[in-house]
Parts: sequence; structure tokens; C-alpha cells
Amino acid sequence: MEVIIWGTGSWLEPSEEGDYTVYVPALPGCISEGDTLEQALQNIREAIVLYLEPLQEPPVQEGQLVYEVAV
Repeated sequence: MEVIIWGTGSWLEPSEEGDYTVYVPALPGCISEGDTLEQALQNIREAIVLYLEPLQEPPVQEGQLVYEVAV
């Protein structure tokens, strides 16, 4: 099962083992995991911040709608 979360277009995938993987398709390689849903969500927030930190402007593909999201 995949669920879209947040306005960032993040995807959440629960595993058969009970943990969670979260990734952000708009940010290639921005992936995180957690043993619980709450931990996975906190970890992806941190991953997004670290991913965007060195960039002057967030990567946006032509034709995408962009919304600001507090992380």
C-alpha cells in the first residue's frame, strides 16, 4: 500500500516487517525509514531539510505546481 502524505508529494510505504519507508519523488534520492509511522515522518522531515540545505532553489520540473510546506 502506498499513501501520499504532505504537500511535498511524499510517499509512505509500510513494509511486511512493520517498519515504514518514505520517499519524495520530486527530490531524487530523498528517502528515509522508521520503525514507527511517527519516526518515519520525523526522519523524512529531517531528510528533506538536509536535501534542500545546499540548494539555492528547490529542484522543480517544468509544469509542476509548487506549494510551500513547513518542515
